[in-house]
Amino acid sequence: AAIQASFAQWSSVPGAALNFSALTSDSVVPCDPVADGRNLVCLDSQMGAQLGPGILAVSVIITARAAGASLGGRPAAFAGEILDADTVFNPFFFAFAAPDALAANPSAYDFQTILTHELGHWLGLDHSPLWQAAMWPEAVPAGQAGRALSSDDRIGVAALYPAAGTGPGLTTGILSGKVTLPPDAAAGSPGLPIFGAHVVVVDATSGEAVTGVIAGWSCSGNQMVLDGSYEIRGVPFGTYFLYAEPLDGPMDSSALPSFLAPIESG
Repeated sequence: AAIQASFAQWSSVPGAALNFSALTSDSVVPCDPVADGRNLVCLDSQMGAQLGPGILAVSVIITARAAGASLGGRPAAFAGEILDADTVFNPFFFAFAAPDALAANPSAYDFQTILTHELGHWLGLDHSPLWQAAMWPEAVPAGQAGRALSSDDRIGVAALYPAAGTGPGLTTGILSGKVTLPPDAAAGSPGLPIFGAHVVVVDATSGEAVTGVIAGWSCSGNQMVLDGSYEIRGVPFGTYFLYAEPLDGPMDSSALPSFLAPIESG
């Protein structure tokens, strides 16, 4: 039931077209998260011992290098398409509890909360610097739960998997721009672009952070251009304030993809 509820959090996002296959039991022992086209959710003490005491769960995501790459008999339609995803929980070092058992096991971690986060990775989302997001990189403490998705999670997945009749110009909009330093008139220098700034979208009425994005680059002719650009798709129509901040805590660039991890934003 907890696994079903985790999937349901994502499949019920308004404006997103997501359908998951029915769950089945599998007798894979030990859990083997290889590129086989099956999507596994496992609790595996043997692999947990290898993961160590710092990792509650890990997801292995396999993507296509190019269109036509095949896994499990299904060719990819585009480069970067997710072909396989598996999640392994670490019961060697940690206890996990389903929602109805969490109160009686305060030292256990909420299974549904953690799986909901990992399924976000299955769908192509990375970590979010917004602490209220399910994709925040740090786990909810033992004995606590945070099973609901935030607006940041919902906007992200709806932008990746838009339902028919939804999307920019129809039910949502796009916020875009560039983050640069102020120009130096005395030196005759234009405002230099900032790579790795966190652009936060704040609702002008409620003052709540709605979503955000890591700024810094655009693509031209299949090449990355470090021009400070950002684009946020799927933002509900409304009035917002935007601000840019460095990734210097509480989340820093180490929680981002490998090609962004070395950045030092100022």
